[in-house]
Amino acid sequence: MVLFANMGVPMLAVYWPVAWFALIPIVLIEVWVGIRLLKSTFRTLLPAAAWGNLVSTLVGIPVAWFALAATQAGFFDRMLPTDSLAGKFYAAVLQAPWLNPHNGQMYWMVPTAAVVLTIPFYLISVAIEAMVARWTLPAELRAQTYRWMWRANAASYLFLCVAVCVLCACKSWG
Repeated sequence: MVLFANMGVPMLAVYWPVAWFALIPIVLIEVWVGIRLLKSTFRTLLPAAAWGNLVSTLVGIPVAWFALAATQAGFFDRMLPTDSLAGKFYAAVLQAPWLNPHNGQMYWMVPTAAVVLTIPFYLISVAIEAMVARWTLPAELRAQTYRWMWRANAASYLFLCVAVCVLCACKSWG
């Protein structure tokens, strides 16, 4: 077995810590969206948003990442030269879960991969948080759960995506 020091970047290690750090602002953003959309109260919506985000951050993001990384390993794990536009696009988008090392290109590839991963993370979060919210919301609000989660997660994932990209901009990826 040969081990290499430059194994690339498993993007879960970039994205997940930021998601945990931003958990409280994310919950507050989603409650705010719910108050406006559902015409409900902070006290009513807070448990649904808090529990939903806790479960989606603890389970949803890693499960989505592992599924994407397994798909990448099976189908998209070929390194292409990054001197061509096609190679750069391939590496940053199709290898987003686990970026292979590309010297001199990681400064833009890591934030690009983070933006790409935001889409599946958003989708799994909507599904998980809607399920949790349906268990915790009063009966009269349950019919609007998915509408709330689609919009609330759009706002919170925009915030999270910006936070991850800011972190990437502050970090030197080489």
